[in-house]
Amino acid sequence: MKYLRVKNRNDIVRDSQSGAILSVDRMAYEHRLRQIKLSEQKKQEEHQREVELNTLKEELHSLQQLVHEVLKKDSD
Repeated sequence: MKYLRVKNRNDIVRDSQSGAILSVDRMAYEHRLRQIKLSEQKKQEEHQREVELNTLKEELHSLQQLVHEVLKKDSD
């Protein structure tokens, strides 16, 4: 493949065969990869928080049931 420089631009080239414009900015590419990785980590963290919250809700519900049972036994 042969790449042609785009006038007044150092960060992109044109593929002579397909005419496509391609970025050759390595730093921008690496920055984008870091952004994607951070986004995925945030999604995983959010999912983990949701799992923990649901677990806490289930435990709270169980405790409420136990308290209700204890109070019911005491009133009998």
